[in-house]
Amino acid sequence: MGVDISHIIRNDFYEVNDLDKSKVYVQEIIEKLKKELLINAPEDDYFNLTQDTEYGDYETSFRLPVYDVDFNLQNGFWRIESYFHYCRIVMHHGKYFYLRRLTFDLARALGKNEAWYAEENYTWNSNGCEYAETTFEQWMEYVHRNFKKDIPEYDEKAILAHGDNYNWDIESVYHDSFKECNELFDSLQKKLVGYRLLGLLPIGFGYLRCEKEGKIYLINEETLEPMFNEPIEYILQDLNGSEFIIVKNGLQAVFDGEGKQLTDFVKGFFTWDWSNKLDPITYRPKRIIYNKEAGIELLRD
Repeated sequence: MGVDISHIIRNDFYEVNDLDKSKVYVQEIIEKLKKELLINAPEDDYFNLTQDTEYGDYETSFRLPVYDVDFNLQNGFWRIESYFHYCRIVMHHGKYFYLRRLTFDLARALGKNEAWYAEENYTWNSNGCEYAETTFEQWMEYVHRNFKKDIPEYDEKAILAHGDNYNWDIESVYHDSFKECNELFDSLQKKLVGYRLLGLLPIGFGYLRCEKEGKIYLINEETLEPMFNEPIEYILQDLNGSEFIIVKNGLQAVFDGEGKQLTDFVKGFFTWDWSNKLDPITYRPKRIIYNKEAGIELLRD
């Protein structure tokens, strides 16, 4: 079992014990993220805003479609859970750092220029910020007391120079000012004439979400060529692979990472699960992408 990562981004809300105010604040943030990231989920239910007072705590949370992360409201910050193992924060393909790009997009959409990465045993799985009422200042105090040294800055250049994703002495907590992410974003935006770059997290195999006249386009990061000539109405992910879902007129279809359509547009919802079939080379289980209402099942690596 690995240790999971928490992504920490500051906010200016310190009234989590007032569930009514918390709900209003979260609804405002959801609308902000919809606008900044152009997330046109078909229904608000996709955001799954929930509140809970079990065990005497005041929990308010929501799920962000496309990025498939859970936002948990705390006093003065967001604790965001992506459910990846913490070691993934230094894993990369060339200069492509998946979790860093994801966090950069969220921070930027929230109007912030920094974030923290922490092992779960410094956040929810500890006394660090187990309870929503914990303030950002209290969390920082806990980290400094237990980490016993200054929080290091995330150093992409050092990670790239090291060259080995799987043999790296990872710190348990990092601060990130997103220097390289900001440079890359600005460079790409200048090249994407006529489009608004929505973020650095790609869809499929290297396609960036861009906006033009209020519509979503998928543009290849390297070639700057669009995946489709026509804009996309809605887009969803969370199939645990490079595939993604396009929603059109209330119907869903699955596409692979290159943009090849794998299913017709049908009623119902696509999701995934592990199958009992193994890949003959890696011996890893294959995935089943399915839609019960439409009677569709796809076996995928």
